[in-house]
Amino acid sequence: EQLHQEKLHFERRAAEYKDAMEQIAAEKQQMASHYQSYVDSVSQQLETYKTKLTEMSEIKESLEKKLQQSLDKPVLPAVQVCGDPESKAKLEQYEQELATLKATCETQATDNRQLSDLLTEREAQAEELAAALERLREDHVESSRLLEAIQSEKVAASRALSQNRELKRQLEEMQDVFVKLSNDKLELTEQLQKEQHVTKELGERLGQQEEELRELRDQLATKEGQVQGLEQLSSREHYQQSQLADRVRHYQAQCQLTEILQQELAQAQARTNALVTQNSDLRKALAEKAQMAVDVQEKDSSKVHDLVASLSASVQQLELERDQLVHQLDEQRTQRESLQDQLFEFKKTEEELLSHEQEEVTREGYAKLKRAMQQLEDRFKATMEQIANLSDQKQQLEHLVTQLQGETDT
Repeated sequence: EQLHQEKLHFERRAAEYKDAMEQIAAEKQQMASHYQSYVDSVSQQLETYKTKLTEMSEIKESLEKKLQQSLDKPVLPAVQVCGDPESKAKLEQYEQELATLKATCETQATDNRQLSDLLTEREAQAEELAAALERLREDHVESSRLLEAIQSEKVAASRALSQNRELKRQLEEMQDVFVKLSNDKLELTEQLQKEQHVTKELGERLGQQEEELRELRDQLATKEGQVQGLEQLSSREHYQQSQLADRVRHYQAQCQLTEILQQELAQAQARTNALVTQNSDLRKALAEKAQMAVDVQEKDSSKVHDLVASLSASVQQLELERDQLVHQLDEQRTQRESLQDQLFEFKKTEEELLSHEQEEVTREGYAKLKRAMQQLEDRFKATMEQIANLSDQKQQLEHLVTQLQGETDT
């Protein structure tokens, strides 16, 4: 705004200086032309008046001479004059000429006075014109200074005009922005009117919806109670899910234990086979020794006693290993029953979760849980089958051990 005001001020000053310069130049030219014309006219008039004055002076001198000559002539006698008609006519002619000359002289005297007054007036005017010319010369010096100042002002005005053009460009941009803002304001005003109309309609609808809002608040309070219940249920379900995860890890550990037991069972079976082989060898040896005992009972009683002691130790070792296998099989049976109970509880918990989490659990989470349960069931079935096989093998081992014990006793 300040730059705009300064721009307008410089523009006004530049226009004023330009007008003043043009006016001064025009006045100077006009005054110089008028003064020159006036001086020329006055000079011509002075020359004319001088010429007329010279002519009048000559005429006056001539008339004065003639008058003096006329006065100097002797007066003729009246009789002679009256008697000479020619002289009388000349006299009348001279008198007329004299009267004419007197009138002309008076006229010339009047003209001379007028010319003197006019000459005095013209001289005064010439002095005034000379003073005016001097003033014009002084004004010319002042005009030169003024022209220099105006030139400086023109340079400043040129700069101001450049700034003015820049400011004008910025002003045009601002005007464009203002027009755009005006259009936007108009559009916003229209939108505001529309929004006011819509707001009015919404206010009317709001009055109608207050009752619905109260009903919704009541429903919201009910829903909040339900949400709190669901949150508590969700907490319990998360706890149950963590328990299920612990159980799954426990099942995995049980599966690993089953594999270890299976390996130990294979080792026990190998040892049992070795014992069976050893027992067969011992039976053959006992049969041979029993046959030989009849002949050499008295001589080899000590050897038979040693052999019986050795066989008894072997049987005791077999019984010890049998007891260990029986104990391990009992533990496997107990673990199998525990796994069955846990699987039953797990299935029951799953059914409860599925019944309570139909809205909370996503399809993907349910599919993952279902796959995990299927894998757990498969592994549990495989474990049960392994345990059943171990039970069969245990029974076979018990039967073999019983046979060995009977044979050993025999």
